[in-house]
Order: sequence, then C-alpha cells, then structure tokens
Amino acid sequence: MSDLNQTQSVEQILQELYPDMSPTMRADLLPLVLGNQQHVREISVAARPPVELEHREQVIAIGQGFDWLHQTNYALIINDVDPHLSESIGKAAGIIKDNLAAKRIPNTGAVLFVSVSYHESGHHRTGAIVRAQYLYRLALSAIQQNYPELNDTFHPLTTVMAWNTRLLELVR
Repeated sequence: MSDLNQTQSVEQILQELYPDMSPTMRADLLPLVLGNQQHVREISVAARPPVELEHREQVIAIGQGFDWLHQTNYALIINDVDPHLSESIGKAAGIIKDNLAAKRIPNTGAVLFVSVSYHESGHHRTGAIVRAQYLYRLALSAIQQNYPELNDTFHPLTTVMAWNTRLLELVR
C-alpha cells in the first residue's frame, strides 16, 4: 500500500472511530498513528533478542529519581504519587514472583528500592527520610498482603536523594 493510500485509509478509520472529533484534532492525531504503525512494522521484523521480549525485572523501585535506572526489563518503577500505590506494589511483587518461579532472575532475591527526593537540607531532608521510611513500610505491607511467601525475597534499599546534586543517601 502506498504512503498516500495508507494515510487516506487511516484518516478514514479515524473519521469512523471518532465522528465527533474535530477535523483539526484528527489531523493532529494522524502523524501519531502513522508513526506508531511504522514503529510496529520496524520492530516486528527486527531480530530482537529474547531477553527483550520477556519480563526479567528484579527490582521494585518506589518513589522518584530513578531516571538512571531505566533499563529494559530490569526494574518496575512506581511513582509514589500513584493513587493505587499498594495495588501497584502488589502487582509488581507478582511479576517478581513469576520471574523467580520461571527462573528468569537469580533466586538470590530481588531489591525493594525506595527513594524520596528533597530540594533543601534541613526539614525538607528530614521529611523525605520520614516519607521514605513510610513508603518502605507500605511496600512491605502490600507485599505481605498479596504474596506472604515473598517475605524474605526482597533486599531493602531505602534512600533519599538531594534533587540538586542527585546525591543518593542510604536511610537506616
């Protein structure tokens, strides 16, 4: 199918799916849909290693400051403002449990990594420490509630991070 025919076909589908959407908005959506189709075509023929196609996560990271931790299938990152935080932690623990059962990760355990950032020393840092400790307890509770058999699986790492310097400090 030529690019012109494909564009017209996608335009027609968008018109049928969203008849009440303004033509300007559909025109804005069109490049996104076409780009997504192109991306799907490219990755479907790419010889991607199997490791990229399956879950291999071994870290549950809760909080902020994890931009350096983004690696394919390595960590499940949950923002601490998630309105369903306990539920999200439970789902992440389920993924870790499945990874252990399928032997996709070493049976030495997984990491429960909590990090809260702060902007200024003093009471901001103290507040971040209190919040990090709270999030750690919440995570342990969510894991216990959903998967009590994982009690001894997670190695804790509770930290605070100075936002300006990105200095990560272990919280005891």
